Amino acid sequence: MPRPSIPIPVLDRTPVVGEPAAIIARESMPAARRFGIVTVLGLLAGGVVFTGAPLAAGAVRVAGMSLAWWYAVVASIVAAAVTAIVLSTRAAASADPTA
Repeated sequence: MPRPSIPIPVLDRTPVVGEPAAIIARESMPAARRFGIVTVLGLLAGGVVFTGAPLAAGAVRVAGMSLAWWYAVVASIVAAAVTAIVLSTRAAASADPTA
């Protein structure tokens, strides 16, 4: 029989005694990442609620632009950036044992 042109390694997939077999390995999401995702989703939900607020609160004009525009373009982006910076500095500080 001819040898294949691409070697295919045979992996030992012997299950460890006492561990249940899993198709997909379960990996936990770090708390900081989970908090960041929840924050961004909260900002998106806030924009939807803000535009549908009673008395057209999102249509009030500030400096020629509606409050909904200020929220979408300025406030939510700044809040998301600040959250990302704070979470990344906390993650870097907890990963660095010398700090």
